[in-house]
Amino acid sequence: MPRRNWLSFGAFLLCVALVTGPVSADTQGKPSPPGQPATGPGGREYPYKETRVTVYGEKAGSYYIAEPADPADDPLPVVLFVHGLGGTSYGSYEAWITHLVRKGNVVIYPVYHGDGVVDPKTFTDQAAEASVKAIKACDGKRHAAINTDRFTMVGHSLGGTIIANLAARPKHFGLPTPKAIMPVLPGDTRAESGLGALFLSSLTE
Repeated sequence: MPRRNWLSFGAFLLCVALVTGPVSADTQGKPSPPGQPATGPGGREYPYKETRVTVYGEKAGSYYIAEPADPADDPLPVVLFVHGLGGTSYGSYEAWITHLVRKGNVVIYPVYHGDGVVDPKTFTDQAAEASVKAIKACDGKRHAAINTDRFTMVGHSLGGTIIANLAARPKHFGLPTPKAIMPVLPGDTRAESGLGALFLSSLTE
C-alpha cells in the first residue's frame, strides 16, 4: 500500500478510536434506580403516617406485629412476612414492612429460629405457631382488627420456602387461606438434597 494510503488509513483508525472509545465514569455519571412513583402500590401516597411495632417473646417463636398507629375502624388486610435464614432482625426488613403498614396493612413477622444450632425441620412449625398467636392478638382491642379474607404471605429466601409450605396446607397450620403469596428469591426446595429435603421431610413426618 502506498505511503499516502497508509497515512489515510491510520488517520481513519485514530478517528474511529476517538469516537468509539470508552467514556469515563465521571463523564457518563453513575447509574441510579428510578424514583418512587407518585401513585400505585409502590407509590408515595400513604393513608397512614405513623406505624406501631410490638414484639412478643424472644428468639425462636417470637413475633412482631406492625400496624398503623391510628388505624381506621374497618378491619385491615394482613400480611404474613417471613424472614430469610439468619435474617431474624426486624430491622433488616423494616423499610419494606413500614411501607406495607403505611399503605394500610397489618404485618405479622414471625421469628422461626434463634441463635446457634438450628433445626430446619422446626422452621415451618415455628413460623406457623407464632403467626397464629399474632393473628389472635389482632382482635381490635390489643391491636388493629384484621380481615383474614384479605390475607397475603411474603417470604424472603428460605422464608419463601416456608410460605410455600404454609400456603399448601393452611388449615393444617391453623392459618387463613392466602389470597396471594410472594416468595422473594426463595430457598432451595429440591427434595433430594440440602435444606429443601429437610423442609419436605418435616411436612411428611
